[in-house]
Amino acid sequence: MKKELIKTIVLTFLVALSLFFTWAIWTIPSSYDQFQNSAYQEGKKISDQTRDIHEVVQPYQILFHKNNEHYGALDRNDIKKVWNEIYKWQILETKDISNQFSEEHFLNFINGEDGKSKVALSFYNELPIETFRSIFNWKTDELSPMRYDRIIIPSVKENDNQRVQKLYFVSYSKRKVVETKVNDNDAILFINDILNDNDRYQKYFAFNLNEKDKLFLPENDVKMQEVNYYVGEIGGETLKQALFNNPKNVKRDISTSTNKNTYTDGTRVLNIFPRQQLVRYVNPTILDVVQPELGVIIKQSIDYVESHGGWTNDYILFNFEENYQEREVVNFQLSYNSYPVLDAFDSEKSFGQTAITLRWGRNEVASYDRPLYQLKASANTQERIMPSGHSVVKLIKKNEEIAVSNIKNIMLGYELVKSVSEESSVKLVPTWYVHFKDGIIKKIGEAQEKSGGELNGLE
Repeated sequence: MKKELIKTIVLTFLVALSLFFTWAIWTIPSSYDQFQNSAYQEGKKISDQTRDIHEVVQPYQILFHKNNEHYGALDRNDIKKVWNEIYKWQILETKDISNQFSEEHFLNFINGEDGKSKVALSFYNELPIETFRSIFNWKTDELSPMRYDRIIIPSVKENDNQRVQKLYFVSYSKRKVVETKVNDNDAILFINDILNDNDRYQKYFAFNLNEKDKLFLPENDVKMQEVNYYVGEIGGETLKQALFNNPKNVKRDISTSTNKNTYTDGTRVLNIFPRQQLVRYVNPTILDVVQPELGVIIKQSIDYVESHGGWTNDYILFNFEENYQEREVVNFQLSYNSYPVLDAFDSEKSFGQTAITLRWGRNEVASYDRPLYQLKASANTQERIMPSGHSVVKLIKKNEEIAVSNIKNIMLGYELVKSVSEESSVKLVPTWYVHFKDGIIKKIGEAQEKSGGELNGLE
């Protein structure tokens, strides 16, 4: 009898214990759950700034062709006005019409030398169709995985029977033209209005690189702003919280001999180089890349920077390298007023890193470089006069080391120069640059305080 009673008591205790543990599992958060919840520190970002894809992927030049004359928008607000309008258009009825163009017809069409009025947008690189589909309201059938570096928007005449605004995506190197139609009644009016307002734009001329390739440059001197900025350093703890999955497991090491601060969770490494104003986050466990579509990589890169508040200033998609050392590389360049900002070529003037660079492995970031600083409030600005495109061409032709046929682009931008008097400030100096086909960029002189100054050569 006692034996049976003991069995009953033990059984009752075990049932009660089982019920207690069941209740505890469902109601008390485990340490594992707490670990998981701390993996992504919600709200702990580098900054609160966000960017849509059309703000990161932008045309670097917008031209207006009319009666075989060429005009350009130098005021970046004019470029933004056009871009911010057309990216909202709904695109329909896509058709490849490349076979309708002879070589001569193609060149006349894109260069505005066919006597027709049109708007032409140029991008730094040929972008995949998936990127444009992400930007535009594009409801259309799938196209072949082509890439395009220009958009041509012709005006529609009032007596045109088919009063439909068309928009053409162009690949210059492949001689491809895709025709689309725009489902927006105001699109025709918008394009005609800006083409009729050519008095506000500066006249441009064509600079022939060879028999077929040409660039368009401003006829006259260009007014730009030299800007002084205060800079703020992004703290190591902020970067740690933003970039590591579980910051609590991250240890810090300060090396005075190599002038860098290192944070690591045992696998991933965050190196901070104050002198170079460089942040480098590396995940060495990422396997070699399985070639995804470039459009996917661009979208993932924008999303990655967005996810931790990495848009501390304005950045633009500037270039990318495919299968570079078995990695996909995407570069976003610091920009001011939509012009690219490059670090000074002179080491004594150099301030530091000016680009966000992501190297991708198998669907994950293998390395991530970015500036350690953030441009804060501008201290003051001064007007500077940039020499005309003719002055630039004259200098290039005088330089025997430059093969004009190797030039990809000639562009205006800003040089980032450190302040001599204040450590916490920098200067953005307007500058002409030559961008070569091999990716090298060289500076052509500096801004002049008065119009008509001579450029002083390549650096």
